[in-house]
Amino acid sequence: MKTLRAAVDRKEFFKIEAARISYEILSSAYEELTGFLRQFEKDDRTYPVALAAIRQAWQFIDYSFRFMRIVDQIRNLAHKDPRYKNAAKCLEHIEKARNFIQHLASGIPKQVSVVYPVLGVLAWASESREKSFTLSLGTLPPGTHFHTLAYDREKERYAGGFHIYVDTFNVNLTESFSKIKGCSEYLNEWLQTNKMLSDTELIPTLMEADALNVQADYRYVRVLMSTNEAIPQPIAKPEKAD
Repeated sequence: MKTLRAAVDRKEFFKIEAARISYEILSSAYEELTGFLRQFEKDDRTYPVALAAIRQAWQFIDYSFRFMRIVDQIRNLAHKDPRYKNAAKCLEHIEKARNFIQHLASGIPKQVSVVYPVLGVLAWASESREKSFTLSLGTLPPGTHFHTLAYDREKERYAGGFHIYVDTFNVNLTESFSKIKGCSEYLNEWLQTNKMLSDTELIPTLMEADALNVQADYRYVRVLMSTNEAIPQPIAKPEKAD
């Protein structure tokens, strides 16, 4: 990923960078999710692998919602492009899932008739699509139900893709990722066309500090870093320290 040129308006700079990093996170979450589920499917049917898959699925949901909402606010980015429109169409169920999990504590008493496990289930087919797998995490109370993917009796195979079923609806994670990936490609093309990207690859920024030998009126100090210089900063009310 290329660094963003600082010449971009500061507020727009933050929006664009938030969108780009959000996409990197959701893309990583989807790739890890599919890897964990294939791993679980073949031989590693353990709790840690199932937990990792559920965690990545919800991270994908959260950052997909965040990515699309931020892209929607980027100034001068045309939202008539088909790739943006396709991604926007899949946002409805992503938003439902995201809102459900965000308000889970207050929503549980109202969800007495929900058939799916409380954190949803993951469903997918084997690569040959001859088998369907449905994975849930947590204890299932009496009356809880979940199901396979749809089976095509003529073609004798299950539907494709990775899905999460939650509350009373489902999100096709594979289809959503494909459409959001297209929107990300559109954003990057727009950035390139408008010369907002440099030729420099983005690398992590790390601040490493040794012991601070500075004069100050307070016991606790910290170094305030900016893109211009680093300045020792006294702290009147420091975070709790050992």
